Amino acid sequence: MWAFVLFETLVFTAYFGFYLFSRARNPELFLHSQAQLDLRIGVFNTLVLLLSSWSVARCVQSSRAGAYRAALRDVAITAAFAAVFLF
Repeated sequence: MWAFVLFETLVFTAYFGFYLFSRARNPELFLHSQAQLDLRIGVFNTLVLLLSSWSVARCVQSSRAGAYRAALRDVAITAAFAAVFLF
């Protein structure tokens, strides 16, 4: 378990290090790209991710309680949120 946590820490450290390095080398490109982003799409995607996390938590809770029909419904809801997020 700790090896996985260490590996993930190294991967994200490398990712953010590369991001900061690239941004320092070409700041005008990053500023121009940021100006192209739409806040509404970001807020919508964040809400979709939060709702999908909530439906997964409900699925786990339902399956632990033995309510498999409700768990299956929550899995379907989660899959729908995943489809919305991807498209």
